Amino acid sequence: MDQKSQALGGDAAMHLQDALLASGDVEGFLHALAGYAASAFSRPERAVHCGVHISSRRKASASAASSSQALDLEHIQNSTGDGPQLAAVGDSTIVHIRDMEREERWPLYVKTAVTGGFRSVLVVPLALGDMARGTLTFYAPVSSAFGSDDVASFQLFAGEASKSLRLALTIARCQDARRDLLAALESRTVIGLAAGMIMAQNRCSQDDAFRILREASNARHIKLRDVAASVIAPMAAGTEVRVHFDE
Repeated sequence: MDQKSQALGGDAAMHLQDALLASGDVEGFLHALAGYAASAFSRPERAVHCGVHISSRRKASASAASSSQALDLEHIQNSTGDGPQLAAVGDSTIVHIRDMEREERWPLYVKTAVTGGFRSVLVVPLALGDMARGTLTFYAPVSSAFGSDDVASFQLFAGEASKSLRLALTIARCQDARRDLLAALESRTVIGLAAGMIMAQNRCSQDDAFRILREASNARHIKLRDVAASVIAPMAAGTEVRVHFDE
């Protein structure tokens, strides 16, 4: 790796780490990533726009871009299921369109790109492993805007972006797991309190109290937690039942 590539990789890693710390979620990081990429690769003689897209089985797909025109192209591909972004993800190789006006694939995408002022497009897959699939797409307003050096630089940048994005996705999964666990604990707390009240009122066992709650839930076709909440509501006096534990 030459000095220029090392400098690009180091600068990208630093900026992306800062963006990851500053962003509140994955979507916020995607916007920061697209904006930084566009700024890093733009030149006085050649503006560059950037779009980024990720999808996974567990979460809805997410897209971001450095401009509204680039974001429109991300949305078109997501809604139609057709475009170079999907081709790059499927083959795990770059897709390089040197002149959009001569491109015959993806008619709607091409028409929108040309209308938006884009002539060159280069799509680079992101290496996200089993966590998700994603791409970085670079746009320029002139044909043949990206040479072999640009392609190498985009691939290097995508490698650094992939590392930061994998970390962002890992953090998001941990946050989701925490929220799910807290919600489960809150439900169990409400159900446990309701069972305790039923045991005291009916002088029955814990198993009998849970059976009464389940039968009420089935008969009324509402969730067990909601039945339990209605049981403890008179005693709770409008206050929210919370789980008390040290994280």
